Amino acid sequence: IEGMTAKSGKSFDATLQVNAEKKGIEFIFGENKSLKERQEQRQDRQQSKAPRKLCGLELSEKQRNKAISPIRSTIERTFSSIRRWFHGGRCRYRGLAKTHTQNILKSIAFNLYRTPGIIMSSCIG
Repeated sequence: IEGMTAKSGKSFDATLQVNAEKKGIEFIFGENKSLKERQEQRQDRQQSKAPRKLCGLELSEKQRNKAISPIRSTIERTFSSIRRWFHGGRCRYRGLAKTHTQNILKSIAFNLYRTPGIIMSSCIG
């Protein structure tokens, strides 16, 4: 992300990376950071899912949403489609294993549902 502006008016650049395992967003500013700065950034990520400060600069809510919206829209579109077409978000079974299996089957069904459109778009384009 280039040309972001902090509330103080300072301009800065960052690389945005989604960490699905930690359910959060990481901002990478280069390899020249000290160990202390990396630890502080790691603590910021653990305290909130998306950091409100980057390199000591405060981000406005609008900037934060703008930074994470391209990644969020890609992921959330998939889940909203599963919810709409296959009634995702509801579970028929009790127990983690059965629920997990149901979600896997819904994901497979979603991929099969989308396959014809993906094939057609690759043939045309």
